[in-house]
Amino acid sequence: MRRVGNLGKWLPPRNQGKNARLRPPSEDEGSILAMKCWLPNDAMNSRSNITPSERRKWQKFVRDLLVERRRFTKNVWLSHFRRLVKNVTAQADILISIGAERGPDALDPREMLIWAWTVLMAKPPEDAQFYLRIPEEGPGGLKELADELRDRRYVFDKLDTALECQMRWLGALVRAIDADLAGILSPSGSITNSAEDWEMEGYPCYIVPIRRGYRKGNGKDRARRAMLYHAILPRQIGDLAVELAFVPDVEITEEPRRWTYGAPIFEGATVDVEHVGADGFRVADAPLADEEGCVAGHVRSALDGQCDALVWPELTVPKDRLALIRAELRRDPLRDPRRIAITVAGSRHVEVGGKWFNRAEILFGKGQPLASYDKRRTFEVEGRFERIDPGEKMLVLVTEDRLIGVAICKDFCDDVDNDAYRSLSLDLLLVPSMGKVSTIDAHLRHAKALQSQQGTVSFVVQQVDVLTGTTRDAKEPLGYSFASPGGSGTASSRNSRQSERFRLHTARR
Repeated sequence: MRRVGNLGKWLPPRNQGKNARLRPPSEDEGSILAMKCWLPNDAMNSRSNITPSERRKWQKFVRDLLVERRRFTKNVWLSHFRRLVKNVTAQADILISIGAERGPDALDPREMLIWAWTVLMAKPPEDAQFYLRIPEEGPGGLKELADELRDRRYVFDKLDTALECQMRWLGALVRAIDADLAGILSPSGSITNSAEDWEMEGYPCYIVPIRRGYRKGNGKDRARRAMLYHAILPRQIGDLAVELAFVPDVEITEEPRRWTYGAPIFEGATVDVEHVGADGFRVADAPLADEEGCVAGHVRSALDGQCDALVWPELTVPKDRLALIRAELRRDPLRDPRRIAITVAGSRHVEVGGKWFNRAEILFGKGQPLASYDKRRTFEVEGRFERIDPGEKMLVLVTEDRLIGVAICKDFCDDVDNDAYRSLSLDLLLVPSMGKVSTIDAHLRHAKALQSQQGTVSFVVQQVDVLTGTTRDAKEPLGYSFASPGGSGTASSRNSRQSERFRLHTARR
């Protein structure tokens, strides 16, 4: 075997023989670090017969779905389905020879994965319900259908208006290409940690290599289980850019497992609010007695609790406190090998280039900086509105087996526009927040919807805001926190109340 890329992807020797059969990696072949894909020896040197006009039609179709979030009528969708059938039939040799050397003009099979997945996702919801009835294993299951489709050279020979035939062929086609591409090096180099390697020229999306076999299961929707080895994410949602950041050194598992989440709250902290103009405000500081002892206690509790993720609340981490958090996370690295995979160090108001942002710093491991995220939607305090410039991006953290989003307070709990996170195929969403019970109620409402639609775990840590010079209402907790999905009866503001400085939560991803 020959090794390519620093994630341990493997390609076989080039002498497997002309008739070597393609097959996806089996469940017992270990983690992504040892994934194998047996390939034929035939080189894909044939020229693509996809015309520039045809490619532009596909690129527009993908943009309409992912960026503009357009819904398609049945007739419009059927026209794209028929084009896909025609293109797949014409390019079957490329799919059969995935992994072999390609000529410079040959079609990249990842492009066909984009087409097939987009057609599947664009199916009108009332017709796409049939996908729920396709099992994973056994007769008529996705695995069997994908194997049969490869044997039949991807031919669609059924009535193209028959709903059942459409969905079975589409589901099998996406699974087959997804599995056959697993572990293959991208044309531009290693696919491990560069978003540039995950882009397809001309298409507004990333194709992220990620092992998420835990998302499969009978009765699950197409958005959750269409692919097990890749995720297709928009590079833009409306006017917002989508930025990816690769998180190194996170343990991967094939099966669902529980992550542990740490929710620190600052007891006694207040917020210094300064007025800006006639109706604006910004937070200048978040004073706290025994700041060093409080931060050290939070980090010690997170390490003792073996937390996978740690999130401080919104607007509670000014610059000096951020330095304390980083110092505590990297303390005694040789004597204490424990580390927290991902830390969201609250947020603060910060000026950058003459603009003001509500910015969260994301750290990994022993406090190393990974990325930052700027809040997009503002909130109100006593008739004044948060005077910040809105962030211009969505952030997705990528590990080898999950996609993790970040939101700040109203980005997630606002009822006006909350659809963006549903477009990102997230396994986990981390949310620092500040507010009262109405705010946590809104978070819970949106977390339940995201869990139902995508299976996403939402982890929210919210500090109750207390202005400097005032006191906290004795009836109010220090804050609120929850991780969904939780057990029966746990998803309510009442049992999300947090009166202790630190709380552990667990939830299956």
